[in-house]
Amino acid sequence: MQYRCCRHIFPRRLQACIENQLTNYCDGSATTTFIYDGNGQRGKKTADGTTTLYVNKHYEKTGDTATMSYYLGGRLAAQREGTDLAYESF
Repeated sequence: MQYRCCRHIFPRRLQACIENQLTNYCDGSATTTFIYDGNGQRGKKTADGTTTLYVNKHYEKTGDTATMSYYLGGRLAAQREGTDLAYESF
């Protein structure tokens, strides 16, 4: 993959791909990487050895924990993480 920009913002380092999407974020000794699908949607994030998979806007999985997002009229209404359900205020 070619990188169009690599901005050095002390003490952080950001890298973006040719579509100008963040692919790497370095902050001291920690590095976070992002991978996108063919539609430009984030598909995977790896930070501190933990991987998060983004299946769609309704489902993501971090390690062994799945998060379901519920929308009402296009707005986030609630999220279920494992067995916990949290409601958003409108």
